[in-house]
Amino acid sequence: MAGERSLADKLNHLFAVHTARSGQEYSNEQVAAAIADTGVTISQS
Repeated sequence: MAGERSLADKLNHLFAVHTARSGQEYSNEQVAAAIADTGVTISQS
């Protein structure tokens, strides 16, 4: 459907809007590590 954003677009928006305390966007590695800390197996790639 026209106008729908892809999952990648939604994630990029999320990373841009919800930043670290430093104001910098979280890296894929930081996000993957935070998810892995909850017990979920994930890769940053």
